[in-house]
Amino acid sequence: MARIILIDDDALFANLVRRRLTASGHEVVYNEGAFGALTAVRNGTWDVILVDVQMPQIQGPKLVDLLRSRGVGSACILFMSSIPEPELRSTAQSAGANGYICKGWGLERIANRVDAVARTH
Repeated sequence: MARIILIDDDALFANLVRRRLTASGHEVVYNEGAFGALTAVRNGTWDVILVDVQMPQIQGPKLVDLLRSRGVGSACILFMSSIPEPELRSTAQSAGANGYICKGWGLERIANRVDAVARTH
């Protein structure tokens, strides 16, 4: 199905999402935090890039700016966060992300959102 890179400093959450998306048939690569993310994105061809908003090294909006300036092809960038949904929606829009995922949605809803994005992108 889709090639996905998941960039998040929360290894527990990321591994749960990775396992669920892999079970849906996606190829998922996990990058722990922003460190090395630019290289990982540049060295692969991705359909979807999942980016945590709040990371210690580089915040999600800055990382998206760096990714876009270095070219991510046609990859769809989705923000992920546990911040309130209205704030997350606004952050995604202002940073130029293609959408967002609330971490509190649960694995099934997250997987459904990624599946839908992967099919249409």
